[in-house]
Amino acid sequence: AIAAATATAAAVALLGAFVFYLLRRRRRGRREASGEQVEPTNSEIHNKMLQAAGSLVGGLDAARVLFAAEGNRFAAAPRELVFGRPAQAALGIEHYMCVAPEVVPQGLLEGTAAIVREVTASSTDADRECLDYVLHAEAGSSERTYQGGLKRDCDACGRVLECRTVTNSSGKARGMRLEDFVSHPSARIANLTEAHVVALRLYTTQAYRSINNPLRDKERFERGEPHPLPVTVALLRDALGKLRAVEADRHSATPNKAVRRVELYRGMKDVTARGGTELAPMSTTSDLAVAMRYSASVKAVLLRLITDSFIERGPDISFLSAFPGEAEFLFPPLTYLQPTGHVETVVVEGLAYEVVDVRPRI
Repeated sequence: AIAAATATAAAVALLGAFVFYLLRRRRRGRREASGEQVEPTNSEIHNKMLQAAGSLVGGLDAARVLFAAEGNRFAAAPRELVFGRPAQAALGIEHYMCVAPEVVPQGLLEGTAAIVREVTASSTDADRECLDYVLHAEAGSSERTYQGGLKRDCDACGRVLECRTVTNSSGKARGMRLEDFVSHPSARIANLTEAHVVALRLYTTQAYRSINNPLRDKERFERGEPHPLPVTVALLRDALGKLRAVEADRHSATPNKAVRRVELYRGMKDVTARGGTELAPMSTTSDLAVAMRYSASVKAVLLRLITDSFIERGPDISFLSAFPGEAEFLFPPLTYLQPTGHVETVVVEGLAYEVVDVRPRI
């Protein structure tokens, strides 16, 4: 009897919903026929952005205030793209780094020692601390905070993330060390060396500025001034190429899934976007809320990167990121962003986002 009553109630509810839909559709048709203005239905991306904004603590306005003065990997300024597709891109990243032909090959043979040498000689104290953390510290062991109060490899409450712990021989959990990241299944599938892992982990810290800024510095390039971290950049490029094998391997038994469509996002602040070439490694995220949070401004541009297979997109580097919650997909230097022509303005919580669809060309 209870089951029958439940089934009857469900049927009545379904019928009611269907009748409501028909009546609403009929009213809309009458309003359109009479010339009355009808409120437009939100687009798919608008609904996604509303949902993403609702997941942010304090909303977008709080994010705009919090990150207004902070640089971050997921929101670019217009000067960071070279508009058009420069012919020099075909010459490779070494061309933009202005280094002698033997510098990168010799450094690759040195491996991790080359990264240490470059950072020690040319970077900031903050970069050196980040490198020391990557090389020697257990994940989550540092009390330093970044990006709105987050500790590296920790959750919002400051606890070490479970995905950043391993169990030692005594059965006790501890934070992952460098050798644990090198032994991670994704690193092994991609045949990453320790130096590759160090370069990637370092990039996900605040040291990314010392990697990206010189690559985007057109005056440095015009002067022929060498990039201070050429081997680190080269290791990043090589690692990103190798990591695309991870998704291919994951879907080897079901090849159709390897060509699945994935939408990634990247913010730009207070500009109108056009197609351009990103000279530096380009951080994107599969989490729309992350891109909206970091790019929140009075007039922001949100790039929606449409990719149809793993070969078209940068790999997921969350497994070794110092901030895995950012769901980061990292594209190699010299990625070209080709606009599809679809542009939509979306207003969320009083902030206007110009959503520009682009297709990346690696």
